Amino acid sequence: MVALCGCSDATRRGTRLGDNFIEQWRHNGDLQQFTSAIAASGDSLSMDWQRASMRKAFVERVKGVGNDTMTIAAQALALDRDVFAEAMASSLIEALLHDDAITPAQAGARLSLVYGVIARVGLPDRAEAYHAALERHTGELSLADQMRVYSRAATPAELGRQLAAERAIPGADTALVTRRIEVLASIYDKQQYDECVAAYNSNK
Repeated sequence: MVALCGCSDATRRGTRLGDNFIEQWRHNGDLQQFTSAIAASGDSLSMDWQRASMRKAFVERVKGVGNDTMTIAAQALALDRDVFAEAMASSLIEALLHDDAITPAQAGARLSLVYGVIARVGLPDRAEAYHAALERHTGELSLADQMRVYSRAATPAELGRQLAAERAIPGADTALVTRRIEVLASIYDKQQYDECVAAYNSNK
């Protein structure tokens, strides 16, 4: 009975915080205050599972509005830094790997959205963790999958310039850069590949 009451109280607190957050969001209020508000509400709960229930209720209340940007902001506030970074990074990498329709503009918009939301809630450590998670997830992929991700995150010309910049770094593995270019031949159509190689050659 005590446990049930504790869970119910934690859920009510999270839901109330969610209502307040939604109100502040809609009126362009101060969202950074919720970092301390969530921490204070959690400190007043004695058990870890109660704090987790409160944070979950907070996110679920905001998510119920159906605004993806608002939900990302709530997650940035409620989730542990690394948990948030992993969730956002894995979602983007999975989309770049498997969504044939995603464009570089859309990928860039998703990146900008997450970074913009992080800035709005005032949690720069989330941005650093997100960047590190993206780098780690991409680095764990096979070379072919890496290039598939890069080819969907940038235009052929942009990717060609990036590869040229990579090659120009002192001590760079030029053989690896060459292999990256070769892999792109099986990903791009002829026109895209030619655009990439032309940009690469003119910038290396």
